[in-house]
Amino acid sequence: MRYFLAMWCSAFLFCSSAGAVEPASVTSTAALVNGAVITTAEYRTELSRVLRMRTKSVAGMEPTALALLKKETLETLIGRELLYQESQRKGIRVAAAAVEGEIGKLRKKFKTEKEFKASLEKIGMSEETVTTQISRGMAIQSLIDAEFGATTVVSEADAKSYYISNPDAFLQPGKDREGRAEAALSFEAVRDRIIKQLHRERTEREVMLYLKRLRAESRVEIHLEESGE
Repeated sequence: MRYFLAMWCSAFLFCSSAGAVEPASVTSTAALVNGAVITTAEYRTELSRVLRMRTKSVAGMEPTALALLKKETLETLIGRELLYQESQRKGIRVAAAAVEGEIGKLRKKFKTEKEFKASLEKIGMSEETVTTQISRGMAIQSLIDAEFGATTVVSEADAKSYYISNPDAFLQPGKDREGRAEAALSFEAVRDRIIKQLHRERTEREVMLYLKRLRAESRVEIHLEESGE
């Protein structure tokens, strides 16, 4: 169930100046979530990351598509804040040593400490900010594990049904000596992969429903004009 934490950490590994948006004042407000501020700077940093992951740029997108992406980006940040607040309400705390362990894993993605710091500088973040964000991400991960880790179940029958219904997904690449397509991988060879995929998909659906409930119970104020900042 480390999927959400891994996704969270990827924000710091794949950000780039490519497709970046203009910097904003750290104190300007994009949204308020039960009184907690999401700054415009945080929103723009996240938007730059999303653009980079999708190999897009602001100038290269249709206005309608860009407006939708901006709205989705702000909603992602609001969702994270709601989940973090809920984790704190439930008393979830993250040990400093555990956070340092995750920071260490991030550092290992870079050849040198200089490269690591340069990457942070490129996206306008300090090591202190990254530490805070990872700590929050770990708290959210713990919340998701506690709420859905044991209740989201994928049975052998579920996996087999998916395997039978999606035969093309399990064809081996290449051709045999007679030029025919290779036979499909056996169910046993891909069973664990299917179970992991289905578990992740089901957990994501459960989290979205959970977020919908949290949002309905919370006070959220959007300060960007239709997320068009």
